[in-house]
Amino acid sequence: MLKRGYIHPEQEVDPNKLVHLGVEDAAFLQAVQEALRPGGLFLIYNICPPPNAPGKPYVPWADGRSPFSKAALEAAGFEVLAFDVDDNGPMRRMGKLLDWPDVDRDFFAEYTLARKR
Repeated sequence: MLKRGYIHPEQEVDPNKLVHLGVEDAAFLQAVQEALRPGGLFLIYNICPPPNAPGKPYVPWADGRSPFSKAALEAAGFEVLAFDVDDNGPMRRMGKLLDWPDVDRDFFAEYTLARKR
């Protein structure tokens, strides 16, 4: 659920379709960082449908990029190991094993991985 489209959408979106963290990004990331042991991992992994074509309504759940910048993660005390990495191949292999329909056309995956220093 930590998708950029849900937390920091690029276009105007119905507020009822958003995820409201209840705190500023820095406070949220600090809380995550404090919950981890040294060396603990924070993974943001999002499976998304394809975005709508240009001119069609913006779909917030289709933007699976990290809602937090690399700089914000680092400022919170994380070492960023991977940022907005395309994981379509492994996710689609998993989807095929689970018999998801149209997995090659209808699903995309991205992840960000950070480690507490």
